[in-house]
Amino acid sequence: MNSILAFFHDDSDQPFAGREAAIKYLAIGMVASAAGISIVAWIIGTAFWIASISAIGFAALAVWGWRLGDTKKGRSILAQGMIGQCFSFTAAFAGHPWIIDTHMAFFVMCAMATALVDVRALTVIAVSTVIHQAGLGLAYPVLVYPSTDVYENMERILLHGGLFSLEAGVLIEVVRRRQKLFRDAMERMAQLEVLTAESSAAREKAEQMSQEANEHRKIAEAAAAEAKQSGELAARQAEEKHAADMAVMEAERKQTAEREERQKKQEAFVVALKSALERLANGDLSVRMTMPDDPNYADLAQNFNVSVEQLARTVTTAFECSADIRAQISEITAAADNLSSRSERQASALGDAAAAINQLTVSIEQAAMVSRDTSTSAEKARQAAGESSTVVAE
Repeated sequence: MNSILAFFHDDSDQPFAGREAAIKYLAIGMVASAAGISIVAWIIGTAFWIASISAIGFAALAVWGWRLGDTKKGRSILAQGMIGQCFSFTAAFAGHPWIIDTHMAFFVMCAMATALVDVRALTVIAVSTVIHQAGLGLAYPVLVYPSTDVYENMERILLHGGLFSLEAGVLIEVVRRRQKLFRDAMERMAQLEVLTAESSAAREKAEQMSQEANEHRKIAEAAAAEAKQSGELAARQAEEKHAADMAVMEAERKQTAEREERQKKQEAFVVALKSALERLANGDLSVRMTMPDDPNYADLAQNFNVSVEQLARTVTTAFECSADIRAQISEITAAADNLSSRSERQASALGDAAAAINQLTVSIEQAAMVSRDTSTSAEKARQAAGESSTVVAE
């Protein structure tokens, strides 16, 4: 329990420059995001009401966090509203093949939350994401994954949860290091103020002593030796004062240079990490971070590179599986084409047989007509013979 409390005992309440503006723009961005999600949900049309209503609700939560100001509570509520937009964005693609691609938004939103310089805010995002993936992935998977298979989704939950937790851990450590650097800088500034105060006191004391020496010199003008001794004493004090001032100035210069150098390294690492995360969010699995000279950030860069390599291997395996599936589909298609060709040949043979039967029917009909004509002729001949017999008899 003490270790957990110590983890949350950070310096997030320090007055970090630019954080109030970041809170404002993040809240406004969440409102714009809610509008965009509603439009996407309307276009796709599978979960419009769920996605749009939840997006508007989380946007209102983000605005509330902004209205609470630069406080722990306000930043935590804003973080919840930010990650909630990712929940709504994924729900908007329910039933769409791209739903699995929308999970990249969680990584981007987690990186954006580092602008709050608050470990609690990043923890809220990490915990909410894990609960969302695990809860809806098992209870209502259509809002999270393209498949409804429980075991397949469980594997996805473990993979996505592990990668996201890794990123959140790295970003939390970056924020903690930034807070530590800020705290160290403030402590050094306090020490510098103390040294400056001591130097001012020494300077005032030296001036006071110089004035006293002048007064003594005026009083003891008659005694030349005493006046000379007082002058030498004043000169030595002035030299000591000058040496003290130079030492203070040199100390201030060194501290300022060290502080600027640390700030440059920190800013360069944050920019490199942000660029790498943006490339990763855009699907570039070849992105790697250059190892920094500062050992404080080398482990973070190494962990990022290892994570991306593992992700690249996983995606490569998925592509290989889809290639095998495409090959099997091609074989099935060829078999279907062969069956279709044989069916066409049989249909042609049946057509030829039907034509022959039709021709035979015509021939039979013609023969029947000839038979009827012959029968008619025979009847007429019989009648003529009868009439001839009657004439002969008469």
